[in-house]
Amino acid sequence: YLLPGVVAVIGLVFYIIFMVGSLAALGATLTLPGIAGFILSVGMAVDANVLISERMREEVVTGKTPKAAISAGYHKAFSAILDSNVTTLITSLLLFIFGTGPVQGFAVTLSIGILASMFSAIVVTRVIFDYLSRKNPNLNLRMNQLFKKTDIPFLKGRLLAYGFSLITIGIGIAAFTMRGGENYGVEFTGGTLVQLQFKSATDAGAMRAALEKEGLRGITLQRYGEARENQYIVKISGDESSKVEAAAKSVAGDNGYEVLRVDQVGPSVSKNLTEKALWAVFWSALGILVYLGWRFEWKFALAAVIALFHDAIFTFGVYALSGREINLPTIAGVLTIMGFSVNDTIVTFDRIRDNVKLMRKTPFMEIVNLSINQTLSRTFLTSFTTILATLALFLFGGSSINDFAFVMLIGFAIGIYSTIFVATSLVVDWKAHK
Repeated sequence: YLLPGVVAVIGLVFYIIFMVGSLAALGATLTLPGIAGFILSVGMAVDANVLISERMREEVVTGKTPKAAISAGYHKAFSAILDSNVTTLITSLLLFIFGTGPVQGFAVTLSIGILASMFSAIVVTRVIFDYLSRKNPNLNLRMNQLFKKTDIPFLKGRLLAYGFSLITIGIGIAAFTMRGGENYGVEFTGGTLVQLQFKSATDAGAMRAALEKEGLRGITLQRYGEARENQYIVKISGDESSKVEAAAKSVAGDNGYEVLRVDQVGPSVSKNLTEKALWAVFWSALGILVYLGWRFEWKFALAAVIALFHDAIFTFGVYALSGREINLPTIAGVLTIMGFSVNDTIVTFDRIRDNVKLMRKTPFMEIVNLSINQTLSRTFLTSFTTILATLALFLFGGSSINDFAFVMLIGFAIGIYSTIFVATSLVVDWKAHK
């Protein structure tokens, strides 16, 4: 985006400062669910800036002055930014109210991130643009364009897409059912929790390597308390706490550590955890349905919620086919996907709403197809930047974060597909039926 892109990057720097400062002020410990919330809020911060830049480009093409193009760009992008962020904020608040520890951690980080991203995108960058346009009334707002004006008939293939989704989800559910208990990690099947305290600073990577050397797989290693306390929580399936102690001894020596507690995590705890997570998702989906029904109409709202659950079920199915275990970081990843999916859908719905007002005599299917093409650059850019961040976690984040990153890579990719071939396609078919 050239100059507007530079301004967007400055806004993102402020976003990071706000985000990190807020987490530090709260004394938060950044766990994997927290990182999930952070990644989703980064994606939404990038998305807001992309939406503004795309709208400004459209205004420049009409021949408006830089100052008028900036004002109109922010004005026209505001409704999509507001709807997507408020929807995600409602989701995070309901997840916090009805969820449990890890889900609540995701919700807190995401809520802070949403507020920080909106402020940085709408206020910080606008102040910069207003300053630049006052200094130079002939400010150059020329931007490169990823896709020139496209006219791809996306909706003509929606019946094939329905079939693809049903077949893939069916295969995934079959794989999930056949694996049974093998689908779940220690948080859901029960196991052993060991809390360790080291007398000196201990590297988490070295401890993880030592645990794997002892033959422990599918472990969860998490720092506990303040960093200076050098405490870790280790969760393992079965009752092999002696191997955890052996790993600690190999890292810190005979007298370099202390076992503070060893607890058995029973199935009843896991069942309660699962129930709370499901109820949190249910109430969040209901909140999305009510808000979108008010802002758009019920057909749009219901299509968005169906697409949201489509993405979650699709992702779990593909994840089951990969043979990986579902754990709390996986749940955090799926929650991130659901937030990303509904955000992507709302942006397209917002453009449809605008075009319906301008093109009253045009068939609805043509309006929807045009809207998808008009938001194609934004969809690709936002998704691509978010996938890049997640790919870095997948490749370089180590074994502890690999499952988490893997589930999000699946979900981000399927989120783009569901916006075009599930959410908007359902709206078109329901409108046609009416």
